[in-house]
Amino acid sequence: MAKTDDSDIKIFEAAKSKDRQTDDLLEAAAFLHRQRANGNIEKARLLGAGLALLDPGDFEPINTSMQLKSDSEFMHQARALLVFVVQTTLHGQLGSDVLSSCAVNAMYDKLIENQADFYERICDGTAFTLYTLAMKEKDFEAKLGEAFAALCPSEADKDFFKQLGIKIFYGASAATMKIIEKYKFSPL
Repeated sequence: MAKTDDSDIKIFEAAKSKDRQTDDLLEAAAFLHRQRANGNIEKARLLGAGLALLDPGDFEPINTSMQLKSDSEFMHQARALLVFVVQTTLHGQLGSDVLSSCAVNAMYDKLIENQADFYERICDGTAFTLYTLAMKEKDFEAKLGEAFAALCPSEADKDFFKQLGIKIFYGASAATMKIIEKYKFSPL
């Protein structure tokens, strides 16, 4: 049998992999400790709990329409979109999965505490699935608006509800970013 050159074959070394995993774990623990020590974890929790109290009725043009505000199914869909936008904005703006997860978990805890029925209804995931798929599109604002219109109970004017969904998206994003700024998170 002819001898072949096998010098280019690498043998997996479990010890190096374990060392790398240990280093990653220690680094994550140190990061978490720094975020607790500088107050960012507590700020994220307070931020999330406060954002749970945002009301879609505060956004134009919902707040000027008694007809929309009196439609409980519409308000459910508007609140679901609001929660989705807040969650998405937190993940995009806080700069750390640890902080955004703390804020989002605190928001959900507050929703469970204050609006358990609403929380149970959004757990089915239909709205969030449609909104997540829309966010992956090039023209995500229009797709998000279309998803919102499809979920709204009225068959009357889908274009109106599409535009309303887009306005809720921009209003909720801006409001969330403004609230995040007030918390003055320490640099990561």
